Amino acid sequence: MACAIDALARIDTSVSALAHQLDVSWHTVWDAIQAEATKRIRSTDRLTGVNALGVDEHV
Repeated sequence: MACAIDALARIDTSVSALAHQLDVSWHTVWDAIQAEATKRIRSTDRLTGVNALGVDEHV
């Protein structure tokens, strides 16, 4: 499921979109990736080199 977590992080997709692509439920995807995704989010290394955050506006 590392590829699914990478898609969430890098390709700007959602758990719902991944579930649709894999033809499974949202809960099936989330149950499979929750532990690793949470671990990655808690890692402070993921912010190395970041000096500013921004918010994009869209309608």
